[in-house]
Amino acid sequence: MEEAGGGAAHPSSPRSSIQAIKRGDVHRITSGQVVLDIQSAVKELIENALDAGATAIEVRFKEYGADLIEVADNGSGIESSNYNSLALKHHTSKLQDFADLIRVTTFGFRGEALSSLCELAKVQFVTATQSEDPVGTILEMNRDGTIQSRDRKVARKRGTTVSVSDLFYTLPVRRKELVKNVKREFAKAQGLLQAYAIISSGVRWIVSNTVKGKKNTIMTIPASSPTTHLSANVTAVFGPKAAPDLVPLDLQLSLSSIQRRSAISSRRQLDAAIEQSDPATVDSILSRFIEKTDFVKMEVLGQFNLGFIIARRKKRDGQEDDLMIIDQHAADEKYNFERLTNTTKLQTQRLIVPRTLQLSPSDELTAVDHKEALYAHGFQIEIDEEALPGSRIRLVALPISQRITFGVEDLEEVLHKLADEQPNSQRALSTRCSKWRNVLASRACRSSIMIGSALKTSKMETVIRHLSTLDQPWNCPHGRPTMRHLYDLNSKGVSKVANGGSGSAIDWASFA
Repeated sequence: MEEAGGGAAHPSSPRSSIQAIKRGDVHRITSGQVVLDIQSAVKELIENALDAGATAIEVRFKEYGADLIEVADNGSGIESSNYNSLALKHHTSKLQDFADLIRVTTFGFRGEALSSLCELAKVQFVTATQSEDPVGTILEMNRDGTIQSRDRKVARKRGTTVSVSDLFYTLPVRRKELVKNVKREFAKAQGLLQAYAIISSGVRWIVSNTVKGKKNTIMTIPASSPTTHLSANVTAVFGPKAAPDLVPLDLQLSLSSIQRRSAISSRRQLDAAIEQSDPATVDSILSRFIEKTDFVKMEVLGQFNLGFIIARRKKRDGQEDDLMIIDQHAADEKYNFERLTNTTKLQTQRLIVPRTLQLSPSDELTAVDHKEALYAHGFQIEIDEEALPGSRIRLVALPISQRITFGVEDLEEVLHKLADEQPNSQRALSTRCSKWRNVLASRACRSSIMIGSALKTSKMETVIRHLSTLDQPWNCPHGRPTMRHLYDLNSKGVSKVANGGSGSAIDWASFA
């Protein structure tokens, strides 16, 4: 494993022996399993704040979290007697032995989060207890969780501020991937913060992000009363139109019974698979898959029932030899659909008066990051950086079509689809709302090869080759599969032919 300090020879090598992994490398490997991304780092920090009894939590990002993640709270603070064990692995104040697990009421209890963050980033604490207020202590941490320095003091009311800088700087490959996808990871962290803000009672939340020296407040949620906190928090996060849709639920679930039924169901499915196939067959089925590049190499064998193309797919020097059946209409329809999606431009019509949108913080961030994708769909927006969070986006133009009326609900649908896409990617730029997608699907259907059409071999080859160029070639726009696996030819045997064994012919008589 490169990031953990180099690879090792295979255990079967005569010059190698099985040895214990160095303790430091073990810590680096396991730390990367606890903190996977910005979202998981934020999760650990805000859970610590909530466990400390905080009623005000401020989360500050710098450059979407790539440079800095900082969580400040007004909780109980850290006692000086706990400084030395604060970030040591498997040190916690939440439990003392295994039996305490059934009585744990806190979010965290394993004692791994802070230790992992110290290994993966540069970590600093500023903390003060009630007796120390208004003077706090600055704790600089080493990578192993020990304290580097604790001598500096700073003005600080009761509570703790944890600063995590340069996340994954010790793992260059993961750091590079984080920086590359930082906006997407930041959006995931916002979704997590919204979830915790909604379920928290009596906690005030402030979330901000500083980009190139300019600070933007992303989310502000006032503390709510215990009796109305859910509806109040949902309204604060998603706007007043979301509250009327809330339906109270009274659920009483038995975790043990759910786990038992799930285990029984899973076991029955596994038993059924084993009864129907021997282990080698099961392994072969699981390892078999189709890649888009396979369509380029498929051999057309003929047409069936004037509606389906029979093709042969060979891979791995004949170890995989399959007959595939391809729906000629569905395959051609999907090609035409993606072509129309990428080339058809919607006209726009400016609104007489720009409309201020009430969006959730995550949707607002998505709109800012995907402004070009929205423009490609015909939605033109303006961003007011000085406005309050949730009302910074103004809609200035809507897409128009002869038969369709588009509205804000269509924009919100597009934002939901764009949430997990990389800004300016092909998938993002081709994202469409369901109204327009249905129109394109209808056009693609009418212009595609129909069932009942006789096709020449060259045309069938073109249909198959087109599938290799598509983003999602597996289903037509209406959900019908474009292809199915028909038969494993190796199970019937294949006879070699001339040309030095470079080709093979099917013994069709063996199918009788």
